[in-house]
Amino acid sequence: MSTMQQTRQQNTDLQDQPAVAEAEADPMPQPPASPEPDACCHSGCTYCVDDLYQDELDNYRAALAAWRARHGLG
Repeated sequence: MSTMQQTRQQNTDLQDQPAVAEAEADPMPQPPASPEPDACCHSGCTYCVDDLYQDELDNYRAALAAWRARHGLG
């Protein structure tokens, strides 16, 4: 197969899989890793790992909602 034929085949393959290409270009956000059960020292830290995790979770939920809207998933 010539280089021209290979290029045409690759372009055809990509056109047949637009959802795959779109998913790779805009992957679904992944949730943050939750802290270990004993990560909090219960000393009243200003920036407790549980508070930081909650902030990350809020950011994840917002990113997921935006991603779902971009993909027409509500």
